[in-house]
Amino acid sequence: MLGTLAAAGLARADDWQICNANQPPDQVLSACSAVIEQRARNRDLSRAYLVRGEWYRVHRDAKAVPVLQQGLAIMENSLGAGSVELVAPLTRLGTA
Repeated sequence: MLGTLAAAGLARADDWQICNANQPPDQVLSACSAVIEQRARNRDLSRAYLVRGEWYRVHRDAKAVPVLQQGLAIMENSLGAGSVELVAPLTRLGTA
């Protein structure tokens, strides 16, 4: 049982490394999705959404804008109210 738990922890670390590095390209989407499903810390969760959104954008998938907006919303919430000026222009992605 302990070995299984350790393996699960390693899988999470591997997912984060792949997602964060945005490499290798064929594993990025599933790795970032795994990080999101694990409900990582806000900073990591935001990064996972942003990398996944960028993957969708590069592959011309319509999911790109809402996924990027979700990542930016998490970033804004974790940075606090004072960061609104920095993030607000980015949260309007796809609305122009």
